[in-house]
Amino acid sequence: MSCARASTELAREVTLARRRFHALQWAVVSSAPRPLIDFYILSLHRGLRDKYYAKVARAAKTAAPAAGNGAADAKGAKAQ
Repeated sequence: MSCARASTELAREVTLARRRFHALQWAVVSSAPRPLIDFYILSLHRGLRDKYYAKVARAAKTAAPAAGNGAADAKGAKAQ
């Protein structure tokens, strides 16, 4: 394979979709304006990030009382 052909092979987009839904998704994304796609992806990532931070906050909330009780028990054990 020549260098010129290899460079064109690397630059070519792959548009093969093995499933019908993926082909439909590819068609929609390819025909939509770029700012709309960027907005959708950004909102998707924001939603995932918000869910993650909510999960971390719930975990911290449930872990905080348990840590507080452990500290109180340790103080009580020292006093005895």
